[in-house]
Amino acid sequence: MKRILIYDCNTVDTVYAPLVCREIMMQADRIDRLECGYVSKASKEELQKLGFRLMGAEERGSRAGCTFITELVAHAFDRQIEGIDIVTDDDTILPAIVKAQEQGKDIRVFGSNVHSEAFIRRCNRFCYIDILQGYEPEQCLTPLSEIISDVYRIIIEERASGICTELAGLIHKLTKLHTEFDTRNYGYTSMEELILKNGKDIQFYKDGERYYLEMIDDRENVERFITAYLSEQNNKIEDMQELFDALSEEFERFDTRNYGYTSDIAFLLSFPKLEIYNNKGVKLKQSFKLK
Repeated sequence: MKRILIYDCNTVDTVYAPLVCREIMMQADRIDRLECGYVSKASKEELQKLGFRLMGAEERGSRAGCTFITELVAHAFDRQIEGIDIVTDDDTILPAIVKAQEQGKDIRVFGSNVHSEAFIRRCNRFCYIDILQGYEPEQCLTPLSEIISDVYRIIIEERASGICTELAGLIHKLTKLHTEFDTRNYGYTSMEELILKNGKDIQFYKDGERYYLEMIDDRENVERFITAYLSEQNNKIEDMQELFDALSEEFERFDTRNYGYTSDIAFLLSFPKLEIYNNKGVKLKQSFKLK
């Protein structure tokens, strides 16, 4: 199976063509390259050197031409094509993209931030073309804070299910959640760098050839906090929710699932010094009370 690259020369400068080709060749070596729209003689020669074939008439305009749409739809029905890479800044081709997806094609678009959110979300993958030149996008659809929140959520949910979070799997899930996700959007060259700079309580470890992530074990700090908090409350509180609110305020992103518990009561009872009373109260056992 192979992929095909269709370049909309009417809306994206051909200066990006070598960069797009290099990006694609990192992941797929069998790819046909088509150019549509108007280009100068010099640009045409450069594109031909990169292996592009001019399709149809050289249609001038500020939007993707008829030939571009025709080629996109035609390749959507080609069973030998697994996916289609598109270079364009024209949102109006979205119906053609939807048609290709209905035929099972994986669609990746290279474009600028002029595209609408609806367009970007609809693509299987979207790549801000500026990052291919080493620049961050002027405006990124998903803020970094949201990416980091998703990283924490995925790690915690997988821990609760008894799953170790693999780095490759994490990246795959992030690209499913955010079609435009790429560490280069935020000025980082790797996922490890992005997380280490923004996730202070996450650590990496290697098992064989695979890399994994986990939350740093701060259970001892949590236990000390609980002990001190209850001591200030005369060694007990009537409602455990008060304690969990205090834990959430003290420890950023606190979640009992990160410690392997889906039940609040089970989490508290995992500390030998604690006991539950009246179904929702928490107190220190007599032998552990601080004077």
